[in-house]
Amino acid sequence: DPGSDEYDSSEKRRAPAWCDRILWRECADAGAGGPSSRACPAEPSCCLEYGRHELRLSDHRPVSAALALPVAVADEERRLAVHGEVCRTLDTWENECLPSATLAPWDLSFGLVSLGTPARLPALLSNTGQTALQYRLLDQPTDEAAPPRWLSVSP
Repeated sequence: DPGSDEYDSSEKRRAPAWCDRILWRECADAGAGGPSSRACPAEPSCCLEYGRHELRLSDHRPVSAALALPVAVADEERRLAVHGEVCRTLDTWENECLPSATLAPWDLSFGLVSLGTPARLPALLSNTGQTALQYRLLDQPTDEAAPPRWLSVSP
């Protein structure tokens, strides 16, 4: 009842609402003193104080509680070690994913070839990496007299 210490004397006889309570899970050895017992050591989810404030402006009374709660603290040394391990693992994985190929035979020797005589030599390009290998063959230069820049020809 607003303005008094009676909770609800009307015909409804309502129970206190959830907003008039604070719920917590008390530690196992809280003692028999009830919710406001100081016998409870500061362990996870332990209530140290619980109280109702005597404000009579409404049919709801403000409540407050002091709880001892666990707080996780990061182990900075362990965090850095795990971060380093993850970075090394990712670096290894990235290096394994780089394209890799082999050409056999490595040294393509055509022997003596006369000028203007076509020469062919079989070669095998193999993908030796774990990812798809993309390659392309360059077109033959249109000016047959000029060799490609990577090829040096001497008389």
